[in-house]
Amino acid sequence: MQLMDSLITLNGAQRKLYLSIEDGEDKINGFTLLAMNKMKKDFGDLPLTDVETRKKMEMFGSSIHETPINKDGRITIPEDILSKVEVKRDTEVMIKGAIEYITISKKSM
Repeated sequence: MQLMDSLITLNGAQRKLYLSIEDGEDKINGFTLLAMNKMKKDFGDLPLTDVETRKKMEMFGSSIHETPINKDGRITIPEDILSKVEVKRDTEVMIKGAIEYITISKKSM
């Protein structure tokens, strides 16, 4: 599969996907609203007095990009996200996922 014009076809009733890149990783994570709500609840159950917990919450929260899913089930991945994982137009990518998330990464040779 090739990333053409930064478009990926998605199926599902939800009209938004939340994209994230973790520091030091070379992949894009995409989450549904349902998955995001579960993660927010999980973060809410953690002690905010813990410095490491706050750092993780800040890092994750600052890296989220909301992107709409168009009527054809496609998203446009923002250029700043693509550049962080060094993915360019026509780059071969691997897309993995399960129900509530997808992961997009460069295809290994």
